[in-house]
Amino acid sequence: MNETAVKYGAPGLPGVNLIPAEIAERKKMNTVRGLAILAIVGAIALAILGYLGALAAAGLAQNELDDAAATEAAAVATRDGKASVYTDVLAREQQEYALAQVGYGEMSYSALTNAFQWATNDSTSFDEITVLGPNATALGTVDDELFGGGVGGVTFSARAESLDEASQLLERLESLPGIANVRGVSEAYEEDGATTYYRVSGSAVITDLRLTGRLTPEGSLSGIDAVSIVAANGDQATAAAEAEPSAEPSPAASTETTEE
Repeated sequence: MNETAVKYGAPGLPGVNLIPAEIAERKKMNTVRGLAILAIVGAIALAILGYLGALAAAGLAQNELDDAAATEAAAVATRDGKASVYTDVLAREQQEYALAQVGYGEMSYSALTNAFQWATNDSTSFDEITVLGPNATALGTVDDELFGGGVGGVTFSARAESLDEASQLLERLESLPGIANVRGVSEAYEEDGATTYYRVSGSAVITDLRLTGRLTPEGSLSGIDAVSIVAANGDQATAAAEAEPSAEPSPAASTETTEE
């Protein structure tokens, strides 16, 4: 027993390595080769596991995307299913407006002429009646700031046996439904051969009561009627008239100075 060797951690007994160096080196290389193979196999296994995990995550994400796309498609289908209701209501409102617009321009001219003739008697008669009625794009008269306005206008020329008969004729015209603001414009005595008569020329306003109203929709969705269209057009005409610049010249500011 070598006590000194034991003291420094060496084997106490002498030993002899009988394995040749080549075999020992080959054994070491086999060990290293095995460890390398195990490392490569482990790396391949980890790569396969990572790939499989990525496939699983991609599949999960695709499923979530498909679910979201299906939900969106269902929502779009529901929305598009309601679009027909909107388009139907829009088409109905457009039809109602078109009917009301035509309706506020429709009036019976024959009934209006007959009403004027009804206002005459044996002492009065009309020589001329001119009606300027509304149509589907414009009113028949412009609002008058003094006498007011309506949907149309009438000018007439009548003859009467006396001034009182002419005044009574104007009063009877004023009492006609749908006729307002009747006024005489000119008055004069005239002769027709041996007959002397009193001529009065005047004008009147046609109100919306003279509209037939047969095209105005009942129970409309939009609430549009002929009267509202007339009012809207009247407001636009008034606004346009007020917006026109005045033709009257305005005095220029004086640039002279007074010296004391």
